[in-house]
Amino acid sequence: MAMSQLTGEFSHTMDAKGRVKMPAAWNEDLGSKFMVTRGTGNMLFIFSMPQWEVFSQKLMALPLMDPKAQALRRIFGAGASPCELDAQGRFVIPKQLRTYAKLKKDVVIAGAFTWGEIWDAEAWNEYEQQFADGAGDSFMELMQSATEAFSI
Repeated sequence: MAMSQLTGEFSHTMDAKGRVKMPAAWNEDLGSKFMVTRGTGNMLFIFSMPQWEVFSQKLMALPLMDPKAQALRRIFGAGASPCELDAQGRFVIPKQLRTYAKLKKDVVIAGAFTWGEIWDAEAWNEYEQQFADGAGDSFMELMQSATEAFSI
């Protein structure tokens, strides 16, 4: 099975039970069963099951006695939750993950190619505004780093 390619930006409303609709454009690449776990900062990662296997294997390959590696395993392992789409194409974000990501009612589901991200809509807008204001790395600096790292 080919690895997923999750792209695009989608605004959704989360209901009181923590259910949110998965972008229909992702159905084929993501599948009906997937993993959601803590992300970096106040957001969540979404992995297809094949991509979760790749990610978790890399975590398990880290040195067992390294405190930083142990912390990474705990952050991503303890926060991981298998999810499944219901008949309406929704999934439940577990309460502990909603709390971690400070999700309110409006959320953004954003693609990052090999994984997806779930953000509170306000936090996503603030993140994007950093680039517009020049507070974060500029787009060209990021592209230069990507070009050097991946020989694009």
